[in-house]
Amino acid sequence: MKAFIMTPKEYTPYVCLDAEKGIIEISGKTCPEDAFRFYKPILKWIEEYLSLPKNETNINLKLTYINSASAKKILELIKTTSQLEKEGNILSINWHYEKGATDVLSAGLELSSIAEVPFKYISIN
Repeated sequence: MKAFIMTPKEYTPYVCLDAEKGIIEISGKTCPEDAFRFYKPILKWIEEYLSLPKNETNINLKLTYINSASAKKILELIKTTSQLEKEGNILSINWHYEKGATDVLSAGLELSSIAEVPFKYISIN
């Protein structure tokens, strides 16, 4: 499966989806004008990946800002990938946040709670 990479823009994050390494990464500011349209190809790639996933998948969310529409799409991404554990695979969700960015940390805590999936929280200086 081919890797999927999107370069960051003013309102959209860097995205790297690498099936070979079992890595899903979204980094930066995510507040696209149309979150549904922006996340549609990402979620499509994930659906394809789930048909033949690696034994271990790491999701790295390194967000500096997330709006509510993007949070809904990231929640969908998390709920979709959470089926990996139900199938006996290892899923790690790493929520990176800048030290002192309590709003980003709170968003991660809320998403983890709603999705009922544990996150590992990593503070970045």
